[in-house]
Amino acid sequence: MRTILHEFGTSSVESLGFSELTSKCFVELGLQGSEAPKSAAEGKVRKMADYAKKIIIVANELRNLVGTGHGKVVGTEDELSSLDASMIASNGMILSAWLIRVAESRDPQESLV
Repeated sequence: MRTILHEFGTSSVESLGFSELTSKCFVELGLQGSEAPKSAAEGKVRKMADYAKKIIIVANELRNLVGTGHGKVVGTEDELSSLDASMIASNGMILSAWLIRVAESRDPQESLV
């Protein structure tokens, strides 16, 4: 998301927290906005994008909870099953690929990968 925002000319992306970064990226890509959708289909896509945004934010919260980074003592973190970790990782790959494709469709001259 930082790369997408940087490519779209947003400054100071390094200082954004995860939730702010996510919201700013979704707004920049037109996946979230205050204006009414142009069609019923666009409304449904926006609703799905909102759910995707929630998934990304909760996955980050979960990473902070069960991860061993951020100065935590290894072995004291909450456990996460390999099945749950696989689902979370799969969602992350799908959502990041989708955001990159949306960004590239907004500016077909640029390739973000």
